[in-house]
Amino acid sequence: MSDGAQPARLLGWLMLASLAGCVSPAGIQHDQVLRDPAPLGAKAGQFAQWPSEDWWRAWNDPQLDHLMQLALQENPSLIQAAKRVDKATAYASAAESVLKPQVTGNVNVSRQRLSENAFYPPPYGGSWQTIADGSINAAWDLDFWGRNRSALQSALSQVEAAKAEQAAAKLLLTTAVARAYNQLSNGLAQQVLAQQALKQREQEFSLIRQRVENGLDTNLELRQGESQVAAAREQVETLDEKIGLARNALAALTAQDADTLKSLKPLLTQREIQAEPTAIPADLIGRRPDLAAARLRVDAAEADIASAKAEFYPNISLSAFVGLSSFGLSKFVELGSTLAGVGPAVHLPIFDAGRLRANLKGKNVDYDLAVASYNQTLIEAVHDVADQVTSVQSVRKQIESQRQALTAAESAYQLAMQRYEAGISNYLTVLTASDAVVRERARNADLNARLTDLSIALVKSLGGGYDHPPFNQASTSERHE
Repeated sequence: MSDGAQPARLLGWLMLASLAGCVSPAGIQHDQVLRDPAPLGAKAGQFAQWPSEDWWRAWNDPQLDHLMQLALQENPSLIQAAKRVDKATAYASAAESVLKPQVTGNVNVSRQRLSENAFYPPPYGGSWQTIADGSINAAWDLDFWGRNRSALQSALSQVEAAKAEQAAAKLLLTTAVARAYNQLSNGLAQQVLAQQALKQREQEFSLIRQRVENGLDTNLELRQGESQVAAAREQVETLDEKIGLARNALAALTAQDADTLKSLKPLLTQREIQAEPTAIPADLIGRRPDLAAARLRVDAAEADIASAKAEFYPNISLSAFVGLSSFGLSKFVELGSTLAGVGPAVHLPIFDAGRLRANLKGKNVDYDLAVASYNQTLIEAVHDVADQVTSVQSVRKQIESQRQALTAAESAYQLAMQRYEAGISNYLTVLTASDAVVRERARNADLNARLTDLSIALVKSLGGGYDHPPFNQASTSERHE
C-alpha cells in the first residue's frame, strides 16, 4: 500500500462520520412517565382469591353454563377481537421475516432495437435483438443498530396487547350475561311478591268497600284503596317489562330468539362468588386485561422509538446475485452468459428534509399518548375495585339491617294474626301487616340481587381470571436515548 493510501482511507472514514452526523436525533424526547400504583392506593402483597377464568361455574347452574357456552361461540365482538389478534400476528411475522436473508428471482426477455450510437459494437448496433436476463438475488440486512429487532419487539407487544383486549372482550361478555341472568332471576322473584301484594291490596279494597257499605268508612278510604290496587297492578306490569328486557338482553348476548327463553327459570342462588381484597392489590396491573393491554401498548411504543432512532445511523447490508444475460435465447444458458456479484452496501442518512426527526418526534408523541392512556386506565382500575369493595361492604350491612326489619315485620304479622283469631282486631289489620311483610321480602330480594350483581362486578374489576406475567414498571425507552 502506498504512503498516500492510508491518509486517504482515514479521510474517507472521517467524511463518512461527518455525513452520518448531518442527521441527528438529539433533543427529541418524550415527557410522560408511568404512574406508580402505590400512591393511588394499591398495596403490595398476595391476594389468593383471584377469580378463575370460568368464574361463573361457582354457581353450579347448568342453565347459566349453557348460556355462557352459547355466548362464547359466535359472538361478533369476540370474533372481531380474535381477528385483531390474527392481524397483529401477521404483522409480527412480517417484521420477523426482515431479520432473515431475503432471496428473490427474476427473468426478463425483451425484443428491442439497439442504438447505433451507444456502446454496442457492429453488427449489434442498429439491429433488433432478443435480450434475455435472469438472476437470483440474495440480501441480508445486518441490523447493526437494532432497527429491525426493535420493530419486531413492537409487533410482538402489539400481539400480546391484542390478546389482552381479546380477554377483555370475553370478560365484558361473560359478566354481561351473568348480570342479565341475575336481573331475570330477581325480576321473577319480585314478580311473585308483587302478585302477592296485588292480591292483598285487592282483599284490603274488598274489606274497605264492605266497611263503606256498613257506614264504617267513607269514600276517601275507598278511593285510597282503589289507588293502592292500581299501584300494585302497575308494579306487576313494571316487573313484566323488567323480565322481558332481561330475556331480550340474554337473547341478544347468546344470539337466540327471545321467545326461546320464555320458559327460562334461573336457578341462580343469591350469594357472592368473589371475595373482595382487604386492600387493592398491586398486581392488579397484570390481572386486568384492559390494564395489561394499555401497558403492552407502552412497550410497543418504546420499541418504535428505538427503531426510529436506529434509522439515523448507517444501515449495512450484504447482497449477492448470480444469473445469466445474453443477446438471443440460443446463448442464454451458455457458461459465458453467467453473471455473479457479492458485496456490502452502506446507506447513510445525509439530508432528508427533516423526515427522520419528524418520524422520531411522532414516535415519542405516540409513546406519551400510550403512557397517558395507561395512567388513565390504571386510575380507573384502582377506582373501580375500590368502588366495588365499598359497595359490597355497604350492601352486606344493609342486608343485615333489612333482615332485622323483615323479622320485625313477620313478628308483627304473627301478632296481628293472633289478635284477629282471638277476635281482638279485624282482618284489615292482618292484611296491612301482611303487606308490610311482602314489602320487606321484596326489599330483601333486591338487596341480595344487588349483592350478587356487585359480586359479578367485582369479578370484572379484578380481571375475571386473566393473568399476564409481571411488567417492569421502569420505562425502558430511556435505554434508547
